[in-house]
Amino acid sequence: MKRLSIFSRQPDVVDVHDVRDIVRQPWFKSAHLWVLMAATLVAIAVVSWWTYAAYLKPILDQRFVDEAVTLLEANSSMAGISQRLADLPSERRLVQLSHLFRAKELITPHELGLQASRSALDLAIYGGSREARLELGKALRDGVFGDKNLKAAATQFQISLEELKPGVNSGDEDSLYVYSLMLKDGLGVEADPKKAREIVKRVALSRDYITMGRIGRSFTRGNREDSDFELAKAISRKLIETGHTKEYSLGSSACMQEFKTPDDEYGLGHALIQAKDFSRLGELNIRMKVWENNRNKCKLQFVRAAAEKGDKDAITELALLTADDTTLTAPKLPVPSVNMQPVDPEAQSRTGYLNGVTQFAKGGLSTFKVDNTKGGGDAVVRLYRDGKKPAARSMFVKNGENFTAEKMVPGAYRLRYRYIGSVDTFEAEETFTLSETATENGTRFSRVTVTLYKVANGNMTVKKVDASEF
Repeated sequence: MKRLSIFSRQPDVVDVHDVRDIVRQPWFKSAHLWVLMAATLVAIAVVSWWTYAAYLKPILDQRFVDEAVTLLEANSSMAGISQRLADLPSERRLVQLSHLFRAKELITPHELGLQASRSALDLAIYGGSREARLELGKALRDGVFGDKNLKAAATQFQISLEELKPGVNSGDEDSLYVYSLMLKDGLGVEADPKKAREIVKRVALSRDYITMGRIGRSFTRGNREDSDFELAKAISRKLIETGHTKEYSLGSSACMQEFKTPDDEYGLGHALIQAKDFSRLGELNIRMKVWENNRNKCKLQFVRAAAEKGDKDAITELALLTADDTTLTAPKLPVPSVNMQPVDPEAQSRTGYLNGVTQFAKGGLSTFKVDNTKGGGDAVVRLYRDGKKPAARSMFVKNGENFTAEKMVPGAYRLRYRYIGSVDTFEAEETFTLSETATENGTRFSRVTVTLYKVANGNMTVKKVDASEF
């Protein structure tokens, strides 16, 4: 130990230690540095994983899905199905697309279809779909995406069960429906098909139109004691009322099964013919005629409802159904005028994305809501990224309704719109900027709402533009 005076006039001294022994020690033997390095690596790993899971992976998944959808829509036989799915909630649509992507005959190469199928489920799960998690568990169990992985499947089922418990206990219909799927097939719980059917009956009328149709058909098949024709008919009525007129066939099918002539009556008829017992045969014919009349009256309510909404198949069937029976009268349908104005090619029956139009700028977090509750009629609205064609999003918003474009990527957008039946096209003078900003608690993103007004007093200033820019 050496002592050294700092200033000659200062009596105080300080100790100067010989640090050579410390310097000789390798820096990596320091416990403090090891802890610091480990903490740094863990932090980097956590941030990297979060960035990938919360931002990069959804973008990559959306690209796989968009590519697969493009291939699907290139198939003429699938274009109509793809358009029908566009009316579904986004997570439900992704689950349906996941099944389509797995079909070898629809997407080539098949590996792309499988990747897109998995990506669709992951996106739906990311969006909060519990049904998608069940579908993922079943796919892992069955080896859809590779080798069977029962452990991973069981994990997905267990997560689903834990997520569903609060909703099931509170009577939430979405939670109850997914729980019924688990009970039906024994996914993570003991199978109880009877209880599953009772739950489905309670929530059937609150499902999307595809699920409602599937539920209705399931209750018109199988043993008569397992059927519920009234539920199937109630589903058919609701679907017709909401514009899904083709589902009149569900109500007709329920009527056919409900008033089906018993098989033993046919056997009796054959025996009476063989025995030439014409008196009893006449009585049998009367009974069968009553069954047929009741069946036709039951079917008529669904066929007529769909025909009044303009369904061509229903109109044809209605004419056949009433042709030979004066007790079944057809409704007076409006006769088209020869000088009718042409139908607007972009008009559609429901608010949503425009049918048959590809939607772009997907994979972000921002939303863009168009409020047409005070507008001048049904409107076609398009958003153009940086003001350039083609449109990033194309929407149809019925008068009195609103629609929200979701999962839009950041960027500057111009809005243009026109009302159905008019070629006058308007553009908002304001540029709408959507942004995403990382914060300590997650990501801050944009939620934009614009209101269309019949007169110029909305929440945006508009100008008239050439229709070619639309």
